[in-house]
Formats: sequence, C-alpha cells, structure tokens
Amino acid sequence: MQRSLDYYETQYDLPPISNLVLGPGTGFEALRAGIAEQLGLAVRTLDLDELFDLEMPLAPDEQRECLFAVGAALRPDSAATWEAS
Repeated sequence: MQRSLDYYETQYDLPPISNLVLGPGTGFEALRAGIAEQLGLAVRTLDLDELFDLEMPLAPDEQRECLFAVGAALRPDSAATWEAS
C-alpha cells in the first residue's frame, strides 16, 4: 500500500494522501488500526446510510454486498450506458 501511495504522489505530482476510506463490512477493525499505525493515515469506514436517504438502515455486511452496484450507478457514464440500451 505504501508503494501505491508513493506512486500516486510522484506520478501525479499531488500532495500526500492523509485520509483513507475503507469499504463497508464487519471485521476490518484490525486492518483499519494497522493502516493507521503503519502509514499514519486517518482511516474511516464508508457508511452508505450517511450518503443516501434510505428507508431502512443497512447493516455493514449488507452495505458491502451493495458496494459494487452503488459504484456502478455513480459512474458518470452509467446513465448514458442505460439510455443507449
């Protein structure tokens, strides 16, 4: 992960990343703590309940199962793809 962060900074001439967002789900506490400790980043977990107005809150594992669909729906070209079908 450190190599990827270094590549990002050097190849794109951008400031260092200071925050990292992990996908939703349970069981990532050790990963989150390890990344924060080893890389010095502020790490948080994505919460789809905060981003979307949902009728019922989703459990972290339910959010994990929905993540690819949400990402595809948020792509800028997704509307054009559906209209062309």
